Amino acid sequence: WFVPTRQAVLGGLGVGVGMTLLTYPAYAALRALVPGLEGRVAVLYLSARETSLGLALPWVLAIIAAEELLWRGALLEVLARRVPPPLALGVSVASYAAAQLGTGSWIVMLLAIVCGIIWTLQRHLTGTLLSPLIAHVIWTPIVILLVVAFAIVQAVRPLPTPSLVLTAEESYTFKGDKVSLPWPAEGQGWMDVNGIGTVDSFGEQKPVAIGSVAKA
Repeated sequence: WFVPTRQAVLGGLGVGVGMTLLTYPAYAALRALVPGLEGRVAVLYLSARETSLGLALPWVLAIIAAEELLWRGALLEVLARRVPPPLALGVSVASYAAAQLGTGSWIVMLLAIVCGIIWTLQRHLTGTLLSPLIAHVIWTPIVILLVVAFAIVQAVRPLPTPSLVLTAEESYTFKGDKVSLPWPAEGQGWMDVNGIGTVDSFGEQKPVAIGSVAKA
């Protein structure tokens, strides 16, 4: 099952890297087609953050090995002796996807179907579990765990010291002549506008007894 042939190793590396690189463009395309997909994926990643990377990675690697041994190893081996190869491959993929029903997420089910098809075909074409195992080990930790670790680092890293930069002119001059209001012939007055300043004034500007005529 784990014969380290050149085809198996290079095939596993190529498929694993290719799947990883294609995951994000495929997600972007699906996000545009499926409303609410981004929120559902965010919930999945949020649950993954509950466990630290150091604790999660060994468990994930153990689960990957167990999945390959069961669905692409023992089950496929037994089915191959009893049913035609296409049916054996189909049952292996279907049972692998059905095992994800417990997650309650159709996204996980869809990933299991797509990944199950790819890894099962790898097992069939190379004749060894090594090829799908390598691809599985590359894709799952990077897409599921390391992206979460990157998000956590981004969330907890210290923020840079903020600085304020004025992007507009410090003052603005309105076009036209100076404002001249039609003041009365006697007395005094002054007009200010909040945020602009003095508009116009007239008279001596000396203290006098007045009623409530000053308005803001």
